[in-house]
Amino acid sequence: MFTTLSCELAWISDAVPNADITSIRLIADLLTLKARIYRREIGSGARDQLRRTIRQLDQMRQSDPTGTEVIDTSDQPVSDTATRIVNAWLGKPIARP
Repeated sequence: MFTTLSCELAWISDAVPNADITSIRLIADLLTLKARIYRREIGSGARDQLRRTIRQLDQMRQSDPTGTEVIDTSDQPVSDTATRIVNAWLGKPIARP
């Protein structure tokens, strides 16, 4: 899902005043994204989604606020990604497994 974190952070901060918020962007290389999209989408929907995803990649890179943790999920099991997210939230270094 594409979201502009800087826009979302404003309403989250209003909803939860004085909260410490950790912004984490999950990314993957193009081959991984393509494989995930073609597993998930049916027919021409996959091609359309892939085009949207490619357009959104640059927007995401440019819109993340300073301090956003970026976690590459390419070829990673969900459990490893989850561990890395929790570590980022706890302020521990994010090492690629």
